[in-house]
Amino acid sequence: WRAAAELAPADGAEEAAFYLYDERMLLNPRQRARLQPMGWLQVSADLGFPAAVEELANLRDTQAMLEAGCFPKRGERFVRNDKARSWTTTEERGKVLISGLEW
Repeated sequence: WRAAAELAPADGAEEAAFYLYDERMLLNPRQRARLQPMGWLQVSADLGFPAAVEELANLRDTQAMLEAGCFPKRGERFVRNDKARSWTTTEERGKVLISGLEW
């Protein structure tokens, strides 16, 4: 695969490199560390493969948003305030109906 990715773009190297990157989720952490799929994405984008160029741009945008603090930090959670939810008219009718029954 490495030799295929190093070929000229006319030989499909950009596509081969992109699909090596695209299979990254099938790799275990040790394989990912050894094969470094981000490098394959960069090679594919450098060779002008449209899907790779778009993926790289999306990753850079996401990284920029993370650095700008646009996403909540890991571990932060929504915490409900102390207000109870409002009592609905349906619940009020149910309460009246039940209170009128003899058990």
